[in-house]
Amino acid sequence: MLIQIFLFLAILNSTLLNSQVTINIPKGISIKVDGNLSVGEWEDADSVHIISMNNKIVRVLFKHDSVSLMFAYLDNLGSANFRFPELLLDINNDKSLSWMDDDWWFHVSATNCNHRGAPNIYDNCHDNPTDWEANNFAVNLPDIVEIKIPFYLVGIDSNTVAIGIAFDVTNTFSAWEYYPSTSDSLKPSTWATAYLEKETSVGYYKNEDKQIMNYPNPFSDKTYFKYKLDGMTNVKLIISNLLGSEVESIVNERQEEGEYQYSFYPMNLNKGIYFYKFSAGDKIETGKLLYGID
Repeated sequence: MLIQIFLFLAILNSTLLNSQVTINIPKGISIKVDGNLSVGEWEDADSVHIISMNNKIVRVLFKHDSVSLMFAYLDNLGSANFRFPELLLDINNDKSLSWMDDDWWFHVSATNCNHRGAPNIYDNCHDNPTDWEANNFAVNLPDIVEIKIPFYLVGIDSNTVAIGIAFDVTNTFSAWEYYPSTSDSLKPSTWATAYLEKETSVGYYKNEDKQIMNYPNPFSDKTYFKYKLDGMTNVKLIISNLLGSEVESIVNERQEEGEYQYSFYPMNLNKGIYFYKFSAGDKIETGKLLYGID
């Protein structure tokens, strides 16, 4: 009986941890789904990364244009890693323990597949679907896969504030690797919450659903981070590059209740796109930094 209680609490704790993982899907320009990252096409996106086999990193970019959700899976897809991109959406963000009618599965491989209400159902697969887009492939898995999913297809409208979401890459028979890392494809309750931003984040960014503020952004010299803690907790704030490699650790300690502010000077770094990851206790937030980019 004690073992059963322990297992139940462990599962519950994992579900609660993932349900507090949040990301923001920024509003940006539309893309051409061709498997090429054209200049200026993805600079307005945010990103997360998936740790794949042998600690290989798959980067996922994401944004929307008020008409479609747009995603790009980058690096470590082909070659010996051989991973197909997949996407899980919980449109009502109801964090249910099993799949419901508002939950969607999308898969990209030699054919592009999607299903509503259950994952891994290959009954609706086409080389070129008419209602959503993804650059597919015949033999060699590309290192860049772009995906565009219209709002109308999945039921997103102007009243939608947040959706549940999980990203994964798979070889379809023995490996499924996720962001958030402990996501369960069968349980939307374990997926992250993604807020749909109404405008592109520029200048002083403040969102009442976020715990950390970053300004100015874009920046040419330095940028600031500001947050408030309601109680003592473990805090970590790191900066990473497009490949997911850490370039600076700003905070990594246990902090007391109060307000905190830190500055980031990108010393010896090339101008470009970077990302921050902020964690305070169980809550995790990510954002994009535009250094020297107008």
